[in-house]
Amino acid sequence: MFEYLNKRYKEEKLKFNRYLCTRIHDKSTDRINRYKIMYIECAKSISTTDHKVIGRLYMVFGGLASVLGTFFSILIRIQLANSNSELLLDNYHYYNSIITLHGIIMIFMVVMPIMIGGFGNIFLPIMIGSPEVAFPRLNNMSFWFMPFSFMSLVISMFIDVNDSYGPATGWTLYPPLSTLIYSPGASVDFLIGSLHMAGISSLLGAINFIVTFFTWGQIN
Repeated sequence: MFEYLNKRYKEEKLKFNRYLCTRIHDKSTDRINRYKIMYIECAKSISTTDHKVIGRLYMVFGGLASVLGTFFSILIRIQLANSNSELLLDNYHYYNSIITLHGIIMIFMVVMPIMIGGFGNIFLPIMIGSPEVAFPRLNNMSFWFMPFSFMSLVISMFIDVNDSYGPATGWTLYPPLSTLIYSPGASVDFLIGSLHMAGISSLLGAINFIVTFFTWGQIN
């Protein structure tokens, strides 16, 4: 009886080990396949011309940019709550720089990409019965201006200006604070470059929407 039980135990243990090996192999294969699928999906999203996918990309970009904008908003409120706070090292330049970056990020990197780029790309073709926007590749290019615009804005945060960092001009960039006298260095230049790229993105998107509306709208 004991020998029979021992034999059954060894058989069951062998089956269990084979089952574990199979499961481990399946899990590793599944993981590799998931990585392949993720890689393919990322590659597709880079070169996609699908208006729905581009609209989602705009929304994801706006959501990520809003994290930095919200962080700056929290810093502003902490400083205003306690005027003696040494959070910004008693440096008015840092406060003005945060005001500038917060305003530009929230308007040009969050509200416009999500409301116009995101919802416009998703809903405009559907509402007029169009299968796609008029210029799909132009639509893709207009989105990819935005990450480079955001990168230029981030670079402007770390450029030295009068022993401080960042463009302290206010989000409207009015003179005299935006002139070389008050903002020497390339910080304001990078910020202006960022706004130019965001503007080109908006212009291309607007042209695309207008042409799509008047062509497909008349057809339908």
